[in-house]
Amino acid sequence: MRAALSIPPGSFVRANYSANADIILERRDQVLAINERVLQFDSGKPFVEVRNVAQAYDKRFVELGLSDGVTVEVIEGLAAGDVVKVPLAVTATPPSG
Repeated sequence: MRAALSIPPGSFVRANYSANADIILERRDQVLAINERVLQFDSGKPFVEVRNVAQAYDKRFVELGLSDGVTVEVIEGLAAGDVVKVPLAVTATPPSG
């Protein structure tokens, strides 16, 4: 990667510095999105559990769009206002002995 810099007069820049950059390949604004931790998978297909009128949860498959690694766009399968269940984290038990 190459970048252009504007160095103010009187400033000194040393060699071998490093930098961080955020590269945005695509962007969507004003979309329905959820945290990826609520996703579950059945045969490789993503789904979430959505609360119904009886206060129970129904399995609902979703179509996903762009993700930033934490939040993912929901293209189909959810509506704004749906209450999504956060699954319990599975904890690993260390081997005994």
